[in-house]
Amino acid sequence: MFGTIGIDLIDPLPKTKKSNRFIVLATDYASSWVEGKAIKKKSAKVLLTSLLKIFLLMVHQLI
Repeated sequence: MFGTIGIDLIDPLPKTKKSNRFIVLATDYASSWVEGKAIKKKSAKVLLTSLLKIFLLMVHQLI
């Protein structure tokens, strides 16, 4: 299903109205598919939760 997946964290960005300051991205290099999510802080818990949501979205889009 996936080949190699890259994960990037873009920070710090100007704070949004929802207090997000970071963007976590996941890229499937085989298809060049990129999904991202804005997050408020870059703690392990927030990053893991965000990545799980991104991966579930990527898998759902492929089905």
